[in-house]
Amino acid sequence: MQTQKMRNRGPRYHQRRIWERVHKDPALAIALEDRHAYLDYMAREPVRWVDCRSYEEHNAIFAPALRAFGLPGNELFDVFGRLRPARRPLRIFEEGAGAYASFATDLKSRLQEKSIDTEITILNAHRSKFIDNLKEGKRPDRVIVKRGEFYYPRKKQDVIVSVYGPLHYTISPLRKDHLLKLAHSLNKGGLLMARITVLEPLAPNPRASPSEIKYTRAQLSIDASDPTNIPWGVSEHPNPNRRLSLDAELRGVQEAFAKRGFRAQFFHHNLDVLGTPITLIVQRTNEPYRIGSGNERPVIKV
Repeated sequence: MQTQKMRNRGPRYHQRRIWERVHKDPALAIALEDRHAYLDYMAREPVRWVDCRSYEEHNAIFAPALRAFGLPGNELFDVFGRLRPARRPLRIFEEGAGAYASFATDLKSRLQEKSIDTEITILNAHRSKFIDNLKEGKRPDRVIVKRGEFYYPRKKQDVIVSVYGPLHYTISPLRKDHLLKLAHSLNKGGLLMARITVLEPLAPNPRASPSEIKYTRAQLSIDASDPTNIPWGVSEHPNPNRRLSLDAELRGVQEAFAKRGFRAQFFHHNLDVLGTPITLIVQRTNEPYRIGSGNERPVIKV
């Protein structure tokens, strides 16, 4: 029988890689500290971001993607209900749940109405008085207050949700290990659902005047320095002058997941535009396939 330590070998490995990179690279540590300081500032009143993390908004993002992924259902609780194990509660983990944990609390109520027991854990960087004051049975089962880069669930999860959470807001050199840490925290058959926004260089316009080109480059530089954007794709070392398209890069990520025993699918609205919203669905299968076998999944435009 596997011990808890053996089951957490994958998440622990990627967590250790994050720690080592932060502690061995002073420049990276400073960049991460600056990012956290910016997020702390934006989380305070009166600057606080609008907390758009309701069940309805998450359902609008993920339900169509899950149907295209091969998991039909008009409501997330229908899809999650089919994942429930026979002898224990359905484990759900949400990172970056927001000050009100709207999605987690609403989802818990909806699943309870269907007699589905849940064990919901949320992760936030800041403590919320609103969440602390929720009545028993309404609040998530566990509330973790910690930086996302330095946490992973100690129990394997059936569903992991990250909507503009640490996966989006962490610095580029740590994003790959953070994503793999989340994926390896899934049970077999479990789902990881994430939403991020990627800043992609605009395709050159042959009719643009020199002044328009100069303005566009300046605007791109400003947007790339904004921590609310992921600049120049999802690479650990983003390059604004790269020739690889975002479409090709995302296909490469899907194939890398496939080699590790995961089905992965990216969905996006447009390529080569400022602020491309991207939805990622990952399911753990523990059955890697060979690239070139005909099972590759295209990046889907929705």
